[in-house]
Amino acid sequence: MIMAEAADGPDTFALLSRYGPDLLLLDVKMPGVGRLSTFVKEVARRSPATRILVLSGHSEEEVVLEAAIGGAHGYVLKGAPFSDLLSAIETLVAGGIWVDPQLPSQVVKAFLHYRVKKPSELEKLSRQELRILSLLAQG
Repeated sequence: MIMAEAADGPDTFALLSRYGPDLLLLDVKMPGVGRLSTFVKEVARRSPATRILVLSGHSEEEVVLEAAIGGAHGYVLKGAPFSDLLSAIETLVAGGIWVDPQLPSQVVKAFLHYRVKKPSELEKLSRQELRILSLLAQG
């Protein structure tokens, strides 16, 4: 088992090239990430076998959608119990998709929908545009 810690986005890419990890635990607030969907997509391009678990303090649908659109395999909230984090890691390593159960059900459904569909047009939308689209969908 290889474990490494990256200080920022560029460091993450260097470690991906060096180790080709099975799992990447990605903190949304890490410096140098920029737009989440673009960063996640680049991780997947550089290391296709790496499963991506996004760790975030954001439960807003637009942030979760950015992770899904980019191709993340899981999304866990920072305040989640340690047992949830372990479950998420086990699920991803086994090839599944995991979404934090503390997220609102419509956000979980949206993550699963967009994770499977991979809509290329949505990745062009800004976070604010994703928020507006989410609000429209909710009526």
